[in-house]
Amino acid sequence: MQQLILASASPRRKEILEELGFSFQVIPSNFDESTVNESDVRRLVAKLASEEARVVARQFSSKPNNWILGADSLVEVGGQILGKPKDILDAKRMIRLLSGKSHEGYTGLCLLNAQSGLSYSKCAQSTVKLRELSESEVVDFVYKTHPYDKAGGYKFTQLVEFGFVESLVGESSNLMGLPQNEFLELAAKAGLQRRARNASEQKIGD
Repeated sequence: MQQLILASASPRRKEILEELGFSFQVIPSNFDESTVNESDVRRLVAKLASEEARVVARQFSSKPNNWILGADSLVEVGGQILGKPKDILDAKRMIRLLSGKSHEGYTGLCLLNAQSGLSYSKCAQSTVKLRELSESEVVDFVYKTHPYDKAGGYKFTQLVEFGFVESLVGESSNLMGLPQNEFLELAAKAGLQRRARNASEQKIGD
């Protein structure tokens, strides 16, 4: 039976996989993202996801049936790529940049077989527009949400809770770090099974 390993410590990715009904291990890659240089955001998230998967795959190279899921998310606004804020000032800067504008959220996925090296990849894109925010709203959001481990300085559900979101095109799960539709496509190719309520639901796509 195929085994799934999540190469990320993200609680949001873990929650999504659990909601989808998958059994999995969590082994963070701790990959140094600063070692990857790429100006195109799509290629960048794809490379980062691939490298994260490969780091963890090395631990399982002699074992069959282990699929490693690497995932990485970034935000782009006005041609500027935003990762995780360095500190509170950087978090405020990012939310100010997003205020009143449309921005793109990207997540790259790489599902890698640790033994064979076979891999499947996808990149999801969602477009979000925030309403114009006051300085007090920016400060209040950052102090209350502590978004230092989140690309673009926010967790999407918190943007919604604060009433900041004007529109969304694409999957909200992408903005939470794991686009469901794209992952299910990759999982089906790998033959990954999820916990089923009955026998007919055991395999994706059946």
